[in-house]
Amino acid sequence: KKEMEDMRRKLQQEMARASRLQAEYQEQMHKFQEGQARKMREELEQARGSLNSMESTAKSGAASNSTHAISPEMAAEYERMAKMLRERDEQLRIAQARLNAEEIKWAQKLKEVEEKARQTEMDLKVELDKLKLTLKEIEDAENQSGLRLAQYKARFTVQDERIEDLEQQLDSLYTAFNLLKEEFD
Repeated sequence: KKEMEDMRRKLQQEMARASRLQAEYQEQMHKFQEGQARKMREELEQARGSLNSMESTAKSGAASNSTHAISPEMAAEYERMAKMLRERDEQLRIAQARLNAEEIKWAQKLKEVEEKARQTEMDLKVELDKLKLTLKEIEDAENQSGLRLAQYKARFTVQDERIEDLEQQLDSLYTAFNLLKEEFD
């Protein structure tokens, strides 16, 4: 019984430890995800900033060009800026795609870890239930043994009383036989 109590206590300690480790892991994962998201957002903001500055430069150049004749150098510069704008836009899309991919990857990892933790917790609960059931069976067996012992003791007490009664009756019969024998002699 004491061993079962020790096992139950150890199982509860392990469950508490597993819950604590799961919480710590989730906190670390959350911090890591926040850091990754922050980095990706910073890259995104930098890309947007440079994109916006290029667009404003291109617009101001286009507005001034409408009043003046467009020289080949200005057209080349405009083409170069437009090309750079498209490249930055592509980099921005790539950064957003990477950010989304990272978020999906970490969400999947978090889901897997949570599933493992749930499975471990469920296994521990099943083990605890088995342990409780075994403990209950042991207690029932102890109770049945106690009842049987009490029954045997009661039977032996009754038999001892019968034996004493028979001994007294036998003594009485011997005494009666001895008296009868003395009368006949």
